Amino acid sequence: MSNRPSAIQHESFDYSGDAPFLVLNIKSQLEQPEKLLPHWHEEMEIVYSFVGKAVYQIDGETYSFQPGRMLIANSESIHSIVPDNGPDHAELLSMVLLLSAPFLEENLPDFHSIRFVNTEEPVCNEIAEIMEQLSEYVRWSEHGEFDQLYAKGLILQLLYLLCRDRSIQRSEVDSPRGIRRSERLKSVLKFVEEHYTEPILLSDVAKQNYFNPEYFSRYFKQQTGISFTQYLRQYRVQMARKQLLRSDQSVLQIALENGFSDERGLIKAFRQQYGITPLQYRKKILSPDTYSKKFSDHH
Repeated sequence: MSNRPSAIQHESFDYSGDAPFLVLNIKSQLEQPEKLLPHWHEEMEIVYSFVGKAVYQIDGETYSFQPGRMLIANSESIHSIVPDNGPDHAELLSMVLLLSAPFLEENLPDFHSIRFVNTEEPVCNEIAEIMEQLSEYVRWSEHGEFDQLYAKGLILQLLYLLCRDRSIQRSEVDSPRGIRRSERLKSVLKFVEEHYTEPILLSDVAKQNYFNPEYFSRYFKQQTGISFTQYLRQYRVQMARKQLLRSDQSVLQIALENGFSDERGLIKAFRQQYGITPLQYRKKILSPDTYSKKFSDHH
């Protein structure tokens, strides 16, 4: 079965075979921590919670994510996840459904003129049953030649229910001013993605995107749920985390290559985000045998 990468911005998803959709069972919001920060893509993203809590930020709106609830990030919506780190928090068990733009355009002729809205109410029984069936589909030990049709049928039923109950005209929610503000925020995120290894000042980013620095600071937090300084630090930590697991470089080398001025800065930021030091994280994720084999292959 071949993999076909989707043509999207900021995130890459692989679709199995010719399926224009991707269904994922997520055991924890920390399995793929690089996806917690504000991001966007062409796919429409539908998330359904089975267990645990989190807070979603979608296009500047904050939503409580609890069992039995569904949240939708429309195509190119900026969204992020804030995990529940309270003393009684439970592991987040959820299902993520990604629908490609061509699939949506083919099955929803008015796709570009509608938006799906979010509510914090539990989904109806029909939708809950569909999400359970899709989650079970992912857990099948193997998939036959025609099983993809089964999943597609469930997804089309889901789209029918969402169009019936949770769709509105795009013109009702997307004002020209709001679109411009969103595009400016995307420009900021893109700038960080391209320059996070360099010194970055909030005032410089604000000026480049025609924001007053004080206004930009408030606006960024309102739209993403975190401050620009927090976002930049967390982005650098997550890029460092990837390098930590994919190379045998020292913590100092990784720190300097990911925008930190010294080793201590990375260690402190890493501990704040993951609760342990970079080296402890590397040892925890990579077993001694895996670690040795991984890097012996490169030398």
